Amino acid sequence: MESVASAVQQRAINKVGLLASPTTNKSGIYHKVLKRNNVELLTLPRTGQQALERVIRHTIAMQVTRSDIDLVKLMHQKLISAGAEGVILGCTELSTLSLGNEDKLIDPLKEILSVIMPLNQRNNV
Repeated sequence: MESVASAVQQRAINKVGLLASPTTNKSGIYHKVLKRNNVELLTLPRTGQQALERVIRHTIAMQVTRSDIDLVKLMHQKLISAGAEGVILGCTELSTLSLGNEDKLIDPLKEILSVIMPLNQRNNV
């Protein structure tokens, strides 16, 4: 999660949205690291989190539909409209969806890879 906090800081974001399942939200994993960095976190209401969890399950089952993607885009836009300067894709499965608006998305998978890949190359892994 430090890589996500670093990405948020590099973009000078003070308020960030989180697209995540109820379980991820309940864990507080993003909340803690962002609070430490004085970044306000906006989350979806419980019903939105549950709807997002259904999209995540569809993605895992490789049954994602256009309406699933449109729903995630709508959730993303709602967080932006609420004042988020960027939105974290809080569940790995969301990284596989083509959501567009890349400049406002923070993808933890991409952030982790940007750290790991150079290390692997230096270590010939």
